[in-house]
Amino acid sequence: MAKHRYTNVSNYGDVDVAFNRIDILKRNPPIYDAYRNLKDESWAARYNMWVPRPPDVVDLRDNELQRIRDFVRANL
Repeated sequence: MAKHRYTNVSNYGDVDVAFNRIDILKRNPPIYDAYRNLKDESWAARYNMWVPRPPDVVDLRDNELQRIRDFVRANL
């Protein structure tokens, strides 16, 4: 993020702003979708008392989180 002159990422709002400001993120909507899904599931677990089953956690890890991980590694 510092490479793109965006270093203040301390909360979800900052991440959303980064997706709106940084071209490489704006050009990759699947990355934003993966981030939003992880964020929404996290929110549901905290505030709606959603208890994910092990297959749900594996699905998030192997899909959204892996997509983000691969994107970051490819763009370091």
